Amino acid sequence: MRKNNIFILLLTIAFFPSCNSSKVCDNSLADSVVIIFNNPPDQKWFYFNSGSYTGQYNHATLKYIGENGLFENFDPSPNGDTLTIPCFGQSHIIVSHKYKGIERHEFLLKQGDTVIINYDLSNFPLLTSKLSNSLTEMYNLNFNVKNRTVNYGFEPQSILNNMDFGLAYLVKKKSNKLSKEMLEVFHDMEVNYIDFDSILVEHQKYINNFSELLDSLEASGIIDSTYLEFYTNRLNIITAQGRIMELFQKSKPKKDTEDKSEVFVLNDKFVYNFQYQNLLNGYLYNQTNKEGVVQYTTSNSRFSDYRTIFDNIAADESVPPLSKAVILAYCFDEICMNFKVDDKIAYYSKYLKLTNDTIKAKTIRDRNKIDLENTTNLLLFDSNGKSMTFNEAIATHKGKVIYLDFWAPWCAPCREEMANSEKLHEYYKGKDVVFMNVVVFDTMTSWKKIKAKFEKNNQIHYYFATNSQSSIQLEELKVDLIPHFMVFDKECRLIIQNAKRPSNPEVFNEIDRFL
Repeated sequence: MRKNNIFILLLTIAFFPSCNSSKVCDNSLADSVVIIFNNPPDQKWFYFNSGSYTGQYNHATLKYIGENGLFENFDPSPNGDTLTIPCFGQSHIIVSHKYKGIERHEFLLKQGDTVIINYDLSNFPLLTSKLSNSLTEMYNLNFNVKNRTVNYGFEPQSILNNMDFGLAYLVKKKSNKLSKEMLEVFHDMEVNYIDFDSILVEHQKYINNFSELLDSLEASGIIDSTYLEFYTNRLNIITAQGRIMELFQKSKPKKDTEDKSEVFVLNDKFVYNFQYQNLLNGYLYNQTNKEGVVQYTTSNSRFSDYRTIFDNIAADESVPPLSKAVILAYCFDEICMNFKVDDKIAYYSKYLKLTNDTIKAKTIRDRNKIDLENTTNLLLFDSNGKSMTFNEAIATHKGKVIYLDFWAPWCAPCREEMANSEKLHEYYKGKDVVFMNVVVFDTMTSWKKIKAKFEKNNQIHYYFATNSQSSIQLEELKVDLIPHFMVFDKECRLIIQNAKRPSNPEVFNEIDRFL
């Protein structure tokens, strides 16, 4: 589910790095920024004192506008890596670097520069320009601002806007108003407590110090207008993000009668600009609130009917063509993540017909692992690299009861059940039971890394589904959420479509019935 960050978004689009040409900018190899990563740490997750963690598995270390004209994610190799980013004729480009699973830091990089990224002891990125020392100073301008960091090296507004820290604060401050049952539920969160009142004080100090620094640099003429606008915009965002405390301080917020309708000024001249594409994503989000757009809720997510949104935007002649191609690409991305194979195929064709943009269409299709040539059977690779259909894999275990687990390494509940599975493995050792573990909705690389940890157990047979995002058979098996468990009898017949998890003691009875 997306968070409503429209207010913040409208602040971010106040600044657009300039384009050197009056026409839509062209891309070339010389028109780029090269980034060199030195020993980059894993920035995906942040672990709380309670043992819980936060982060988004599909949000990589670096986010930028790629050659396809869309947001791209890049995770550098731990041993070091190099990335070349096109500028599309812009004098500067923006990249967004993740920090400890929670923060994202945007950097404004000069066209033609080679930038080396090293990391301090807290894993914060520090940039060095090969063009000039002054650019190095501009890239890292706010790094040494007083009161920039508080607990765990995060900026104050990051603490204030984090849900886990916020819940811990509320539990501590409002414990006298919570029921005994609620206190038991949130008891473990108390160790994550941070005093938001003191963080708010540090936040104001940070804002004041940042503002004074910019005023000083402007008065001395040290900072040029491009970077002054960039960091002034950054300061405005930091200031706005501190207003989250108003939610905690007001028991009953006043009824807001202000017109909240958003006005989006779309211009194809900026279509390759990072902040403009943030605007386009904001425009797309705004469409989810339109009349006639259905909202769907599952046990672990909430999403809008992006099929309707796609059709509405496609019919809107006020949206300029290049911007429309980008918006519809992100809309198609949402369709790929949340709807059935037939919808994915239909809207892939619609996108191509409307935009003729085969590059963006292929990008979204590949990003979501949509195999348009194999949409019927679920296709698997076994741990020996042999390809087969799902039905063929099931047939190889005829004569034994099959306990099948659809899962993915990025799925926390899946990993928890993997640990519980060891009890099953031990209990059924030497009996006519086999365990099939099928990784879905993930990459082959991720599967290969994780299976090496488990494949020593001969009871378990490991498979990777190569077309899980576009398999009608997987939909027919009703594998909508993972982990998902099934039981097949000795004749390879599906007997229990939604079996008990390994953590449920009743799972033994389910399996034993067919031995």
